Formats: sequence, C-alpha cells, structure tokens
Amino acid sequence: MKKQILRKEGAWETLDLETRQRLYSLLPPSTNEDMPHNLDVNPLQSQFGRGIENELRKWQGDLKDGRESKKWREEAMQAGRDRASGAFDVAQTEGRDERESGENGNTM
Repeated sequence: MKKQILRKEGAWETLDLETRQRLYSLLPPSTNEDMPHNLDVNPLQSQFGRGIENELRKWQGDLKDGRESKKWREEAMQAGRDRASGAFDVAQTEGRDERESGENGNTM
C-alpha cells in the first residue's frame, strides 16, 4: 500500500526529485505564499498530513464498499452522461410536482 510506503522512515528521500514534484503538484498550493512546498519534506509530515490521511481513509472506505471497482466507475460515468443529456429531468420534474402538490394540500 502506497500510504504505508511513504510512512517508512527515509522512504520519501528515496524518490527522485521529479516524482516528489509530481506528488506535491497533486496538493493545493502552500498556505505560506513566501514558502513553496519543501520537496525534502514528506507530505505526510507537512501541513497537509492530516488532510492526506483523511482522504486516504475515505478512499479506503470507497474501495471497501466497492465504489472504486471498474463496474461502479463505468456505471457512475454512464449516470453522469445520462444526467448531462437530461435523462433524469422528467423524473425530477414529476417528483417536484408531486411534492409541491402535497405541500399545498392538493391531491391528484
């Protein structure tokens, strides 16, 4: 597991500079504008450590729950395309109409 690898003493130092830059580029900019990311510091030991840990926990939960499987990703991508093409618009409108009529005391 990559998370465990980066936790090993000295593991960050074994990465070449290009790899460190690529990994840090995945993080938000440093909050200190005068001091960019320090490529000599493992991101888990930086100001982003807690956020990285939280995101890893969420990702591991998604993996465990099957939300990162190939089938799930394909279904999610298709749902996004369907939503973009308006496939769910009619169902949303009908549901809203039913809720609004119920709120007004109207019955169908």
